[in-house]
Amino acid sequence: MQSPSGTLRFPPYLLGLLLAAASLGNAPESVQPKVANLQDGQLTIRLPESVDRCVLEGGHQGVKVRWEGGEVQLEGSAARSLRGIRSSHPLRVTGTLRLLHELRIDAPRIRIVGRLRGPSFALRSKGWLEVESTGALCATGGMVELDADIVSLVGSVRAERGSVILRARNVLHAGSLEALSEPEAAGAVEIECDRYIGTAQASINVDVDQAGQAGTIRLLARTRAFTSARYSASGSTGGSVWISGADLRLVGAHVDVSGRDAGGLLQIGTLSEEFAPAGKRGWLAKSLFVNDSTTLLAHSSGRAGEVVLGAKDRTDFLGTVAAVGRDGGRV
Repeated sequence: MQSPSGTLRFPPYLLGLLLAAASLGNAPESVQPKVANLQDGQLTIRLPESVDRCVLEGGHQGVKVRWEGGEVQLEGSAARSLRGIRSSHPLRVTGTLRLLHELRIDAPRIRIVGRLRGPSFALRSKGWLEVESTGALCATGGMVELDADIVSLVGSVRAERGSVILRARNVLHAGSLEALSEPEAAGAVEIECDRYIGTAQASINVDVDQAGQAGTIRLLARTRAFTSARYSASGSTGGSVWISGADLRLVGAHVDVSGRDAGGLLQIGTLSEEFAPAGKRGWLAKSLFVNDSTTLLAHSSGRAGEVVLGAKDRTDFLGTVAAVGRDGGRV
């Protein structure tokens, strides 16, 4: 509309509509993430602060990344060849995802609700890393590495021909950790943290089904460890289990390094130099408590294994320990 002075004037309602339309036109740019070139398998997502989180959803058609206000779809080979995900926001992983390569995920918070299967996985978070009861990570030929401030493991983590390494400040362990051994390659599970809680539902398994030696379990809690979990390193030859912490308590725990031909080595609170991880030689618990429902076994129909317990200041042992075989065996 033209005024007598020759300038254009719009009615207030029309001006409001024009401004609203302009803001709507700019809205997609404020929520659209910048996706890195997927040619190298790296997906980088940067969302505005107004968005709470994003969801990675796996399925038969590929991978979909969703957030409030938009989504990105990766189909076919682009999804299967995914190698890395870096998110500026908490990431929730759902559905089923099968990968051809190692997958690295880096996010402020990671929640695994779905099932991921691939050669190996490396998950890092400055905050929480959760594997929920429905969540599963399965490495078919390599390593599973979990590194976060707090790790909550209620689901399952499995390395079929490799190892599981978990580093955190606090660990809540209520699920299963497996690094199944093979005759030519023993599996390993290593946990290093400040505080560790293992519930009665928790388990760590490095057994070997065929002839050969079972793998190793190493758990170090620098400040405190309380566990009621099951730890197994059994096979034709038992493996080795080491559990230690400054304040170490085993309440209803079950630890087994038995073997058909020979038992293995079980060390609670102390560690001999021969089996110590690098830089941990001579580390000893300050206090050790083992209650009356805890069992420590190193049986064999051949040569029995060895069980060693110790603490620097105080040891209270009320549990059951046995290393019985045709010969050998020492507690």
